[in-house]
Amino acid sequence: MSEEAPEGTKDGAKEEVPSPAERPSKRKAADDETLLSIPRNSVKKIMKLDEDVKQVQQEAVIMVAKATELFMAKLAKQAHQHAVSEGRRQVKYDDILAARLEDESMTFLKHIIPELPTSEP
Repeated sequence: MSEEAPEGTKDGAKEEVPSPAERPSKRKAADDETLLSIPRNSVKKIMKLDEDVKQVQQEAVIMVAKATELFMAKLAKQAHQHAVSEGRRQVKYDDILAARLEDESMTFLKHIIPELPTSEP
């Protein structure tokens, strides 16, 4: 005869309930909001520019703002690395362009950060 594990447990072990300090809280989410550099209201306004969008949940605004910050940090870091490799500390348009061209995931920026025509003397 086989023994069955009590309901709600995997192997019959007692399931531990997290203490209140270990449980996720709304306070944690509020703390995360304050860590954003991009103003939430600006992100929300931009999201609402789409006429199909009527309402935007606060969590969605926070996620879009954080994703934007991470993306901008990646682009800035790659552009800075390019400037340093060229022997400069100042980031120029060409460095941002080089960062876009070197990273296939940034191809969608080709209309925003286009290759400038070179002037031939």
